Amino acid sequence: MDKPNTVLLSLAVIAIAAASAACSSSSKGAEVFRREKCMDCHTLKGEGGAVGPNLTRVGSKRSRDYIIQQIKDPKTHNPNTEMPSYGSRIPEQDINALADYLSGLK
Repeated sequence: MDKPNTVLLSLAVIAIAAASAACSSSSKGAEVFRREKCMDCHTLKGEGGAVGPNLTRVGSKRSRDYIIQQIKDPKTHNPNTEMPSYGSRIPEQDINALADYLSGLK
């Protein structure tokens, strides 16, 4: 195999590995999303509640850091929000998994 083909193959393997890692963290985040009943208030892909914003493409609108802050203390973004604070209710690793999942929704 010549060098350009080797480079392309290496890039393809890296891309597949990155996509696989994203799916596994997304799975944990999706599980947290379901467990914490986020869809009671939020719409996702046409399903769920309408009290909170639609999260179908939230990753194209908000940064991961914004999403983490919103989960931990939503009143920092909107003092009148009805969303409860999950900062002390959800373990940090679950908040990170949920933020990874939501920030990937583009």
